[in-house]
Amino acid sequence: MDVIDISIGTARTDARPPEPAEARRHAREMTDARIGMRKRGYPRTKADLTDISQTGFRIDSALNLAEGETVFVYLPGFQPLVAKVVWRDGFLAGCRFDTPISDYIYDRLVEAVRRG
Repeated sequence: MDVIDISIGTARTDARPPEPAEARRHAREMTDARIGMRKRGYPRTKADLTDISQTGFRIDSALNLAEGETVFVYLPGFQPLVAKVVWRDGFLAGCRFDTPISDYIYDRLVEAVRRG
């Protein structure tokens, strides 16, 4: 199993700013986490998770991702989660989970992020 460093961070200056909070259903937790991810038909690779909410996340990845493409993310202590790329700007991509994360799972994930 991969060891994943996760810590709460501030927004990176090179990252696309998140949408206004009032336009979202769920709050985003800013992170500075190195996670595993892959797209269909490709091997698992690393990406930087810059924020996460119950419905999606933003990543910084060298993978060439396209809007509408399916990705699989590997978060610490959880089964792979399936998401679709909603937007892409260079190496940054915003993704929406196929199934939103439950309150319980999200709380456990944020707790893991805070523990680092």
